[in-house]
Amino acid sequence: MTFNDLCADVAALGFETSMQSSETIIRAANRALRSIYSEQCIYSEFKTYQDKTNPCEHIEAIRHNGQTPDVIPFCAKSFCFRHKGLGSYRIRDEKGVREFEFKNDSNAEKGFLYGIGEIEFIGNYSYTVYDLCFYDEISSDNEADIPLYSPLLEYDMTVLTDDFSSFYSMPKDRHDRDISGAQTVGKIMQIPSFYKGEVKVLYKRAPKLLSGDIDEEVELPRQYEHLFALLTAAYVWLDDDPAKAQYYMTLYREGMLSTRLYARNPSKSEYHDVTGWA
Repeated sequence: MTFNDLCADVAALGFETSMQSSETIIRAANRALRSIYSEQCIYSEFKTYQDKTNPCEHIEAIRHNGQTPDVIPFCAKSFCFRHKGLGSYRIRDEKGVREFEFKNDSNAEKGFLYGIGEIEFIGNYSYTVYDLCFYDEISSDNEADIPLYSPLLEYDMTVLTDDFSSFYSMPKDRHDRDISGAQTVGKIMQIPSFYKGEVKVLYKRAPKLLSGDIDEEVELPRQYEHLFALLTAAYVWLDDDPAKAQYYMTLYREGMLSTRLYARNPSKSEYHDVTGWA
């Protein structure tokens, strides 16, 4: 169904020969779309694959007292940590000795390592190092790709899809089993960082609103198209002809009830994949 088809159907319901695109019918159509999507379970599935490199060693916190250096040995290819306070650290490995400073306003420290060595936290001030991680695998030669430690990886569904409304299921693996420790909060899907493999989740779709282009396709399951015209007509005549609006609203409610009773799982017939990569 196109927007032009909708205008023709609404015109016929109003016993008119035609109905031009106008702000009134656009608003009525979009209001009807929102109503149908809200009332019905129209959903899609999002799939992605999580293959995050986990640290070979993780130290939750190191409190430097501003006196004795704190020395941590390693055998790794990269490191990262967060911090609170002003300080510095020195790295000794097969490449030599390198020294760095960090300040309170720095977000995190990352870098590459070369074989066996040690990282030494030094400085005259007290500070705390959080979530020091060493990795024995690297994904690129870009320091920005070294992951900061997080027990959960977050996926913003409004960024990964263009029609997200709300979650319909918990995150599952390829065998349709709930992923242990996974959760959904608002628009965010959280997956434990230790998990590797396929992640899929069902979400309730939000409608793509109409702009008024006569050739624009209406994104709506086919079984609701005739009901969409009835509901749009009810909203169009809500002010000018309340009796007509009420009549079409009643037809819409009766038609929707029949669809729910007799359709074979209509929401699943509208299922489609949206695939992304983590």
